[in-house]
Amino acid sequence: MKLTLFLLLLLASCLLWTATFTAAAARSRRFGTGLLLVGVVLPLVVLLPLLAITAWLAFGPFSIPDNRWLPVAATTLSAIAGGIWIVASGRRPAGLAGAAAARRWPVVPLAALAASAAIGTAATIAHLERQSALEAVAWYAEGAVIMESNQLPPVAATVNAAALYRQAESLLQDDPDYRHDGWDDDPDVGSRQAGELLARHAGALDLIRHATDRDICRFDGDWARSPSLSPPAEGKMLRHHSRLLAFAALRAAREGRPEDAIADVLRMRRLAGHAMEMERVVGRIMAANLVERACNTLASVCFELQPADLPLLDDARLAEAFAPLPPLLRPILQEEAWGLAVFGSVATHRRTLGEIDGGYANIPRDDAPAATFLGMLYRAFLIRSDLERFRSQLRRVERVAADVDSGTARWEDVVRSLLPVDDRIDQGILNQALWCAWGPVLGHHAKVDATIGATRVAVAATRHRLKTGHLPDSLDDLVPEELPFPPRDPFTTSQPLRLRKMDQGIVVWWVGQDGEDDGGPSTKTYADFGTDGNDDLGLWVGPDDFGHPPE
Repeated sequence: MKLTLFLLLLLASCLLWTATFTAAAARSRRFGTGLLLVGVVLPLVVLLPLLAITAWLAFGPFSIPDNRWLPVAATTLSAIAGGIWIVASGRRPAGLAGAAAARRWPVVPLAALAASAAIGTAATIAHLERQSALEAVAWYAEGAVIMESNQLPPVAATVNAAALYRQAESLLQDDPDYRHDGWDDDPDVGSRQAGELLARHAGALDLIRHATDRDICRFDGDWARSPSLSPPAEGKMLRHHSRLLAFAALRAAREGRPEDAIADVLRMRRLAGHAMEMERVVGRIMAANLVERACNTLASVCFELQPADLPLLDDARLAEAFAPLPPLLRPILQEEAWGLAVFGSVATHRRTLGEIDGGYANIPRDDAPAATFLGMLYRAFLIRSDLERFRSQLRRVERVAADVDSGTARWEDVVRSLLPVDDRIDQGILNQALWCAWGPVLGHHAKVDATIGATRVAVAATRHRLKTGHLPDSLDDLVPEELPFPPRDPFTTSQPLRLRKMDQGIVVWWVGQDGEDDGGPSTKTYADFGTDGNDDLGLWVGPDDFGHPPE
């Protein structure tokens, strides 16, 4: 109804505008043609951009069902047809003198009516935008309630690990030779250069260890304004610290200090737990990456253990540290709270569509002529349905995540269930910019669960080796003495992980995205992953891995 009123007023203003200038052109001998062109062209200047924007929404990257293209197209055609009829009728001779009929049309009243219709059109848009701004107050409030109920409480500075992490990071940044990204330039853990690196950063490493000994870590941040999946500075910082701990653990194992190596691996896992306390799904993604690094580091350490080190693997803290990840419900609800805040900021003109999008969903830049027009139409007609779609999708993600955590769904089914039924994007405008790639997120969650399960198998296989003197040939050798039951492959619905013995080592693997067992991974790195049609992934425990920090 609101759109109908807006389009009727817009159509009336266009037709009255054409009639006004047609009447003025009929009275002017000198400027008649120019006035007639103004009367015909200016309505098109208003209508054609509106038609182009709605067509872009209907047939472009969004393909949203409530795109309003059909009523706008009908209005544009009506304005064109009506304008042609008005001009033709106005120029038709009337009376005995043969003067144009438009000479009898009252210019001033027509102009007043055209102005009134134009003002009514603008007032309708302004009113609808105002309604969205008023509703945004409720969106903000609801988002704050959701975030508060799913936010970890603040803690005293004396027990908060965040300050220690920041102190350690400042020490690392003071060293121009320390490279934060990648492992390619790091020395072998057993080399003299590696020893010098660890000695140089002994102060930072000591602070990191003290930080991981604390149970709680809270980083201050503005959850309502942070970008969707961009890693926060704190997440990158914890990644640096995890890398240094991994290097120290591998060095300790190489030097025959297995107790120190296991202790640093446990610290890596606690550090990942601190990353998990960051808000929203980006914290979970960062934490999952750090958990994977801890798993790979522990696998490398396990290979170096000797029979006398068996008690280290029986430590209850090790089993607790490498338990499955907690459910995704809290970060999903935090994403909903963040989305409500973002929708509210757009409705109240605090942020623009282009600012939020950042080029992801092809929204026009803020300096583009169409950006203002699109923002106005979005706030007036589309923002409510877009928000409903956003929340509906999150409810679907909640159900799918629950199926993944319960083991009743595999990754490929998860991705398929999150795709639109009719192969249309159907994600709205702002919703597409906000919408996380939840299929890959859940797939990564499943991959980390598989890695954790493989780590439990690697620890059990190491205990078997330390007790019997040889590695197991299969999972059957470990159940039930070392494992109560084989960990499930989350990329299947009911199959366990798989184990294969190699020369002096083992590989524990899970099937890839296709859900089919290709006989185990054919490569230890991602450099050639999938090039041979094999998309299996796994955890390697063997001599070739040792000395090379985990990916």
